Amino acid sequence: MNRQRHVIYDERREVLEGADMHEQIRSMIDEVIEGYVKAATSEGFPEEWDLDQLWRAFRQLYPGGITIDKVIEEAGGERAGLSTDFLTEVMRQDAQAAYDRREAELTPEVMRELERRVVLSVLDRKWREHLYEMDYLRDGIGLRAWAQRDPLVEYQREGFEMFGEMMEGIKEESVGSLFNLQVQAQEGAIVEESAPEAPPAAGPAAAQGGRPGRGAQPARPAPARPAPGRAVPVPAAAPEAPAVPAGLVPRGLAPPQRPGRLRYTAPSEEGTGKSEQRIETPGIGARGNDSAARVGRNDLCPCGSGRKYKRCHGDPRNRQGA
Repeated sequence: MNRQRHVIYDERREVLEGADMHEQIRSMIDEVIEGYVKAATSEGFPEEWDLDQLWRAFRQLYPGGITIDKVIEEAGGERAGLSTDFLTEVMRQDAQAAYDRREAELTPEVMRELERRVVLSVLDRKWREHLYEMDYLRDGIGLRAWAQRDPLVEYQREGFEMFGEMMEGIKEESVGSLFNLQVQAQEGAIVEESAPEAPPAAGPAAAQGGRPGRGAQPARPAPARPAPGRAVPVPAAAPEAPAVPAGLVPRGLAPPQRPGRLRYTAPSEEGTGKSEQRIETPGIGARGNDSAARVGRNDLCPCGSGRKYKRCHGDPRNRQGA
């Protein structure tokens, strides 16, 4: 796996450094054509070869110009005169001629850039797919021990075969993309940044000291740059204005005010049934006061009535009546 990584990264680094991929692409075309022909002619006699299917594969790969009848005519007029080497050589020449036409159509400069971009894109995608497949292989390779096979040896063997298939896929997809991609060259796509234009001259009204015309915006003076070696005065910070005026504080957000003296009516201490008015300081009889908060329910009420707190100011009814 480490050697595979070195092979891919070396190839990728070469592309990123701007190497000329022309000769390498030509070699890829020859190898892909040879692989197609060998796959179609590996079995049977020449009369049994499915040339129609082979030609459909060639047309999907590149826009060729040679036909089956012309190839058979060059072989002597009969299919029996065809051979794997003959078909490979004829189709190589046809594919290389198609690539020459493609380069003349796009210009050599555009073709070199297209070669680098296509190879880099296909290489990255195929390598990622290969890494995923190697992970799947690693997960299930332990089952080979059931067949009395060494899982490590099987992992290395199948990993090497998968790497070879990946390299063939890179060549085939790169060649097909270079022939079939639609390229749109943009002329003058790179625009140089021009120098900032000078502000427009002032109109007659501004020259005469009048007001600017309707819709015109007065020019902003450029900030003066301090001379070197001179201190720059820093404006003092303005005093902070109150966030909200005192009279506009929303209700409920104002600070709590100390309540005034309380006036309430309570039964007389003599028990005659007559009521008398009492005035107490704020907080007495309220649970919010510290002294009242510490009074127990069975303790004497701090108001001085002589009754228990729970029967006097601790009784909710008395608080409601007050």
